[in-house]
Amino acid sequence: MRRTGGFVARFHTDFEELAFTGRDVSSTDLRVALAFSDRAEAAKYLDETSLDYIFGHTMYRFLREEGALGLLTPERRAHSERVARMACRRARSLQIPEEKALLAAMLHDCAKNVPADSPLLKGFTPPENVPAPVLHQYAGAYLAEHRFGVTDAEILDAIRYHTSGKEDMTALGKLIFLSDLLEEGRNFEGVAALRKVFWEDLDRCLCLALEEQLRYLKAQKKPVDPLTERAYKWLGSRQ
Repeated sequence: MRRTGGFVARFHTDFEELAFTGRDVSSTDLRVALAFSDRAEAAKYLDETSLDYIFGHTMYRFLREEGALGLLTPERRAHSERVARMACRRARSLQIPEEKALLAAMLHDCAKNVPADSPLLKGFTPPENVPAPVLHQYAGAYLAEHRFGVTDAEILDAIRYHTSGKEDMTALGKLIFLSDLLEEGRNFEGVAALRKVFWEDLDRCLCLALEEQLRYLKAQKKPVDPLTERAYKWLGSRQ
């Protein structure tokens, strides 16, 4: 029998500590897998009978947004699922509803593989003087709103600036930006250190990530979105 003062004081009883012999199970990871219709991943947690019922009754899925996954290559879809998994794991500690984090992550790259002349983007006018690697974030926000019916301004903003960042980002915006940059499939120098800070201090992680992003782009002589520089200065002034 083990006694712990805080526990005993609160509940007026003792407790017995038992060794856990089952599997590691994450209900968050399971919900993400089901939202992405990833049966293989979900099978790590559920038996085939349960999976047949869930998939047969289209449970745990965003039915309108599921069409967005069909716009992605298999590699981009797997990336988006990893982003969603990371974002949803961190969302609760930031008091962000898991559903919002999941939806923003699911749709953040929905325009990545959509050609500029696609009928899906009819009516979309991209901002001027935006570096090519950043354009998909604006097109993605357009598709999320006009194709997939998203009306939540915070989700649309998180999609719209997930590559460049911006001044005065919301907690959701920071979460999607960093989850996109640091998901477990990413492999660049310093990523492990940034992931550690991600779980400790989101603002500090974002500041370090923006600093690294700017350093890399300038060293490679690649175009820098002014939004990224302004985001870094804005966040630095708050540290």
